[in-house]
Amino acid sequence: MQELVTLVGAVIAAIAGILNLWKTFVDQTDRIYVKTGLFRPIATPATSLYVVNTAKHPVTLSDYGFVLEDGKLFSIPWYDENEAVFDGVDNHAFYLGNSTIPPRDMFAVGISFNEKIIGSFAVTTTQSRYRVHMMQSCLNPIAFYKWLSASFNPTYGN
Repeated sequence: MQELVTLVGAVIAAIAGILNLWKTFVDQTDRIYVKTGLFRPIATPATSLYVVNTAKHPVTLSDYGFVLEDGKLFSIPWYDENEAVFDGVDNHAFYLGNSTIPPRDMFAVGISFNEKIIGSFAVTTTQSRYRVHMMQSCLNPIAFYKWLSASFNPTYGN
């Protein structure tokens, strides 16, 4: 009987150790939530998105923007660095917060945009897969295909 109690105690300790190791690993990963629109709407003609940091540590965004109607990604940082200078137009972009987001805080960006968008995306510096929010339900086969394409095979619209 004593051997059985010892065995059960050892199994419980092993399971608790594995769960603790898994929890420690999960707490160190970047987790973000992306949504098209604004968390707190403001009066502006811009198309916008916001990103919420749900991790327990600060995260830094490496890329963010919109999913276009054809499934390609429109990167706002890439556009600001490359195309905005050559367009010769003020893109009327606004930023709420910083792209380094503290825990349980948010970052929002908006830009005057004339193309039709179907979603938004963001990725942190330590993630390899884009986090994508589609405005249409992913139960629609076309929207699901574009969500898969944007999540796993990013191509820039410009």
